[in-house]
Amino acid sequence: MTGMSKYLGVAIGVIVIAGLIVVPMNFNRYGLFILSQWAVMTIAAMGLNLTLGYAGQVSLAQGAFVGIGAYAAAIMTTQGLPLIAALGVAIVLCFAIGWVLGYPALRVQHHYLAFVTLAFSTLAFLVFRNEDWLTKGIYGISNIPRPNIFGFATNRPLPFYYVCLSSLGIVSVAVVADTFALGPRLCGAARKSGPGTFARHRYPALHIDGFCDWFGAGRRGRHALCAADPIY
Repeated sequence: MTGMSKYLGVAIGVIVIAGLIVVPMNFNRYGLFILSQWAVMTIAAMGLNLTLGYAGQVSLAQGAFVGIGAYAAAIMTTQGLPLIAALGVAIVLCFAIGWVLGYPALRVQHHYLAFVTLAFSTLAFLVFRNEDWLTKGIYGISNIPRPNIFGFATNRPLPFYYVCLSSLGIVSVAVVADTFALGPRLCGAARKSGPGTFARHRYPALHIDGFCDWFGAGRRGRHALCAADPIY
């Protein structure tokens, strides 16, 4: 990359970031809702890119883990727990379930891994949709309180959008840093190893993927309604 193209890329990035901050000030509630959803889903897509793009593993469980984190955050906050505690529960829950699922799933490759993760996504969707005592079924969990961050209320659409956008920025920086530090070594090993030996190489990539899932899910669980839509 030449010096001119590098500066051009930086300039375009600054313009895009400034636009994402300034332009939505003139949007209505629906436009801000769409942008907030975009920020949350981009976080989840970044996690999927680590698993599929860098590690080369076809995983279809992304929506399931986002749903687990979202419902965990929604349930905890509606019971009066603060945001930090709800995110802590989402972290532990997604990590634990991912570890249990990953132990057998990482012994297979390619379309077999896709089958395993697709089955898990289907199971998660059925639980979200049918277990009314936990997830309120088809009606979803409503009246989810919005957080106050350092005294900054986010109950209006624009401040909440800025929370989602800030979360996207934090995760983007973390993923880029981890990719440069660990990606070439760990993700390359995950691509080249066989089913019997590459499980230990996949775990770091999947753990970073899980970080993106629960981080994005925590923001999705802060919307006014958390309901189960088809996730695959």
